[in-house]
Amino acid sequence: MSLFKCILCFKEIEKDSERFLIQNNKKTIFDVYVALANLEFHVYAASVYICRQSHGLLKKRNNLPQNLEELQKSMRINYATSLALFSSRKIR
Repeated sequence: MSLFKCILCFKEIEKDSERFLIQNNKKTIFDVYVALANLEFHVYAASVYICRQSHGLLKKRNNLPQNLEELQKSMRINYATSLALFSSRKIR
């Protein structure tokens, strides 16, 4: 049994279910190469695999801008609703 290392954390990946091939030929929304290139540090191509944990962290980081936008929108709606209720109570 050969061991594979994660490109990001260098952890040995023993189980097939715990590793992802970085070069994925499937058309997916999440591209590991792009996510690695967008990091603030250089990642050397020491492996062609990424472990499940590192893959999850990259996906989480990739989704941060969208999650922030949704949170701000929700806060804006809550504020506007609360402000309208507060204003209507003050007028009475």
